Amino acid sequence: MTDYGLVASVLAAFVVTSIIERAWWPLTTTFGDAGFTDVVLGPAAVGLLVGRLVTVMIDDPGSIGRLSDVLVIRSGVEFWPGVLAAAIAAGWSAKRTGTRVVERVADVAPLAMIAYGVYEVSCLARGGCYGPSSSIGIRPRGLSTTMVPVGLGLGLVVATGAAFVHAISRRHWAPGSTLLLATWIVSTSRSVASFWLPRLGSTPTRQHLTSLAVSVTTTVALVGCGAARTRRMRTAT
Repeated sequence: MTDYGLVASVLAAFVVTSIIERAWWPLTTTFGDAGFTDVVLGPAAVGLLVGRLVTVMIDDPGSIGRLSDVLVIRSGVEFWPGVLAAAIAAGWSAKRTGTRVVERVADVAPLAMIAYGVYEVSCLARGGCYGPSSSIGIRPRGLSTTMVPVGLGLGLVVATGAAFVHAISRRHWAPGSTLLLATWIVSTSRSVASFWLPRLGSTPTRQHLTSLAVSVTTTVALVGCGAARTRRMRTAT
């Protein structure tokens, strides 16, 4: 059975991001008419597959051999392993064309953030946006309680962060620093949002913990990069 809500979310993410890329944020590391979809479609498929396989291996290793179980994306996809796999695939593709890996991934990062933000906002098409119960909010399909739509807020925060990352990247920031900033914004936003998402029990979910770990790691890395840049400026003067 086709999950039309999921299909609509994915299509919206690619269409909206492609429009933004063509109209305002053209990629600078591609050649000819290659755009966001050309660069990201293959790596996104790799990331989705890897993220799903990691989830299956953790939750139900016995179902690895059952293709029908593996393909049930709604059952869970590990976000950060998928992102890492997609970044590696995008870097490998860039290397084949003679483009530096970090430059390509940093170039795509703001647009990838837009795509993720649109996907989160389109939770409305996937049955509803979940969050804490509230007298004012949106009632997800199948429930009788209205909830604060955390997905909508997360999507808007990430999209706003994408605009900031894009502006910073055009001010001669090092590609590595740009990539770290994009990762920090997404991981920190996901970490904060996860506190209000429904879960079983009182302990943080695996997705929450991995986002927290990535957020802390990128925070340390950004502070280190800032300190190194300050030292270089002092030495130059």
